[in-house]
Amino acid sequence: MEDLNKNEEHFAEEAQENEVGQQTALSPEEKLAKFKEIGARRVSKACKAIRILGNLSNRNSYAYEQIYVDKMFEAIEAALAETKVKFQEEKDFSFD
Repeated sequence: MEDLNKNEEHFAEEAQENEVGQQTALSPEEKLAKFKEIGARRVSKACKAIRILGNLSNRNSYAYEQIYVDKMFEAIEAALAETKVKFQEEKDFSFD
């Protein structure tokens, strides 16, 4: 059910971002405003999801082993690194 909500939200954002049947070029200012609006919303959601992972540390409610904690954070760090690379500028090849 949660995945369905995520998909619905994604499609709603896509519909909001691109009006159906219309292809209009956005100005640089509009692109920046769109980036900031959507980026702020997504970063807030990501930070909240990470914060609530901390609830799993409550030993009164959950049992876990350090290996599972390490795997959880490795997955998060890998996804973050993968995404961060997408924002890096491509550099021309050089032997230097």
